[in-house]
Amino acid sequence: MDLLSWLHEQIGPRTTIVQNLYGWKDHDASVWRGIDTQKYGLYGFAPADPDTTLPSEGYTPACVANQKNITVIREAYHTL
Repeated sequence: MDLLSWLHEQIGPRTTIVQNLYGWKDHDASVWRGIDTQKYGLYGFAPADPDTTLPSEGYTPACVANQKNITVIREAYHTL
């Protein structure tokens, strides 16, 4: 996030910068709220359960953080 403005000055007119909103447990995906979505693209994902390939579920701290970030990523996509 700290480098987006600098990076934007380095690109040509036909380049789009895409910010990742990954949903790992130690990351807060809500950083998207500070991004100008008219200027930058967004993409994101969260780790899947290796057995089901669905988002991890349960009540471990990792799963709770994962679900929070999935919710934030959905919110970001619905505003586009």
